[in-house]
Amino acid sequence: MKLEDIDLAETGIEATVTGLTYFGHQQMVTLSLADETTVRARWRPGVTVSTGQQVHIRAGGNIHAFPRE
Repeated sequence: MKLEDIDLAETGIEATVTGLTYFGHQQMVTLSLADETTVRARWRPGVTVSTGQQVHIRAGGNIHAFPRE
C-alpha cells in the first residue's frame, strides 16, 4: 500500500496522530492505531491535523494485498 492510499475520513479506523513532517506542500503523518500498529500516510495540502489528535482513516486507491511470509 502506498503512503498516498491512506486517507483521512469521517468514519473508519480510529488512529492517533503521533508525528508530522512537512515536505514542501505535502505532509508525512505518523499514526498509531488502537493495537499500537504504526501507520504512515502522505497527505496533500489543506489537510490539517495536529499531534495527539484523534482521527479516522481509510484506505483508498488500488490496494494490493500479499500473503505474509
